[in-house]
Amino acid sequence: MMTAWSFIIGVIPLVIASGAGAGAMRAIGITTASGMLVATVFGIIFVPAIYTIFQRLREWVRRGKENTSQNSNEESDVADTNSKEGE
Repeated sequence: MMTAWSFIIGVIPLVIASGAGAGAMRAIGITTASGMLVATVFGIIFVPAIYTIFQRLREWVRRGKENTSQNSNEESDVADTNSKEGE
């Protein structure tokens, strides 16, 4: 995080350049600063959000598997009880 902000601040002289070749330096400065800013925001906001979504999905799938295995165990217990009553 500190490295990203240091880089963005370090590129500011390219963005405000004047004189010979200023157009090229501004283009490079704006492109690199905005790219790093977007990557930093993406890393701070979207990566944790995506992680949370996948974590909740994983827990939901696990709960579904546990419920399925419990239901099949209950059904087999009921079948065993019915077969014992018929004897």
